[in-house]
Order: sequence, then structure tokens, then C-alpha cells
Amino acid sequence: MNRLLFSTFFFMSLQSFGQANIPLFQQSSNKKSNKLNSVTEFQLQSTGNWTKTSFQQFNTQGQPTTIIQYNEQGLEAEKKEFIYNHQGQILKTDTYKGVNHYGSTEFEIDTSTQIISFSDYVYSSLNKEKIFLWKTFLEYNLNKTIKKTIKIEGYKKDTSQINFYDTLGLPTKSLFHEMALRTTKTEFVWNKDRTEMNEIQYENDTTVYSTIIHRYKDNKEIERIDTSSQPLYWKYDNKGRLVETNEALFYVLYLTYDEQDQVVNKTINVLFSDSDEKDLPKKFQFKYEYEYRN
Repeated sequence: MNRLLFSTFFFMSLQSFGQANIPLFQQSSNKKSNKLNSVTEFQLQSTGNWTKTSFQQFNTQGQPTTIIQYNEQGLEAEKKEFIYNHQGQILKTDTYKGVNHYGSTEFEIDTSTQIISFSDYVYSSLNKEKIFLWKTFLEYNLNKTIKKTIKIEGYKKDTSQINFYDTLGLPTKSLFHEMALRTTKTEFVWNKDRTEMNEIQYENDTTVYSTIIHRYKDNKEIERIDTSSQPLYWKYDNKGRLVETNEALFYVLYLTYDEQDQVVNKTINVLFSDSDEKDLPKKFQFKYEYEYRN
């Protein structure tokens, strides 16, 4: 089984961009300094050896410059490169699979260094043609939280999704225009103290077909209840660091940290799998090594 199946990056979610991680990326990009140079992930094999599964490198501003994932033979399976201007603003990311240029994301920045749009492309494996996938526009509140995002998709550039947010940057409503998607509208209804939110999904303007309950503590999601699947949970330590979650549904993730709040160990206990492989491991263990600048 490919060990990269469970090799996920919990210390930086920048492999694809969207509403959830654009603010995270901007926050990271606004750091004045960071002594972290690189992070390497290793996975424990049945032989008792640790093999390298991923590598991330950062610049002096704490921004990612390269993310590499390795295959079972130790060769580069996928690489993502981040390109910035001289002011440290993100301009572009490029993704490579093996030696092939697979995809890219291009950013537009305004004079206040906020990302106002980003466009995603893939490249043809036959003639290397650059193919447009979608473009997302972002609007901001005066306090710089995201107010609205608009996603246009395909060569016709049809609007496929519009998301609305309140002054805190919390979602309030989403509108969808995708033929294969049952959901046409989602409303996010919060209680007064922001500890619970009902995600109400509509199949037309008035008909509700699903309601998902989200519960929060200290501004972190701790529980998600959806009648169509098992409940999801997130547990945190006294420093507010994630230590356990079943968010992936088919496994439970455990994280431990060092004194600098860096993840040092990750354990995945597999609950079930639809894989046909008979020797699927029930546990995956990872460790991390950090290199710091002097």
C-alpha cells in the first residue's frame, strides 16, 4: 500500500487554496521572522526503519517555499513550489508530479497585501497546454476578515459558488450552481455566543434536506453531528493544540508536540478501509524533525 495515503501535513495546509486556508496563509505570510528552516516527516515501517515521506522548507519570513512528497522508493512523487515578490507577497504556486508540471495557482494582490483573487490551472500531459479550472475572487470587511468569495469555473467562466461571511469572517450563507450537486443553498445559523452553528442545506430555495450541527469551544470546533454519518470530534490540550480527531472518518489521528508547539509525533489508528489489500496496517506512525536557523 502506498504509504503516502496517510501522509498529510498538519503543520501547514497549503497544498490547495480555499476560504479556510487563505487567511491562514496570509497570517503566515505576515510573520516578520521565523527561525524554522525545514520540517521532515518520517514513517515507521514494519521493518523498524523510519523512511522519509515528506519535506517542507521555509524562508526567513516563515513562508513555505517547497513541499515535497516521496514515494515508496524514496523518489519525489509530488513537489509544490511557492513564488513570492520582493515584498514577500505570494504570486504563484507550481505543482509537479514526477518530472511533469501538473498544476499551478496564480494570485492577485492589492496594495494592502491582501489576496483579491486566485486562479487554478492544470497542464495537459500530452502537449503541456495550460488549462483553466476556476478563479476565486475575495472581498474583505474593514477589519480585513473575508466578507465574500465568488468562484467561477470552466472555460465558460460560469459562477459556480458564492460564499458570504459576517464581520468576524464566519460563514453565513453559500449559494451553489453546479449541476451534479444536490445542494443549491446553505445557511449557517449561529447562536449568540458562537458555540453552536447549524449548517442548513437546501435542495431548492425552501426545501431543507439536511442539517449539520457544529459545536465550538474557545473558537475551535469540537463536534460535528450529521445524521448521514458518524459524529466527528476534535480534542485539544490545555494549550489549545489539536491532540485527537476522527475528522477523516476512517481513522483516528493523534498528535503530540514539543515545547515549541511543533508536532513531533503523529499516530493514525485505522478504523476501516475500502481497500482490497489484505495486509493493510491498522496503525501508522510518523515523526518529525525540525531544522532551525542560527
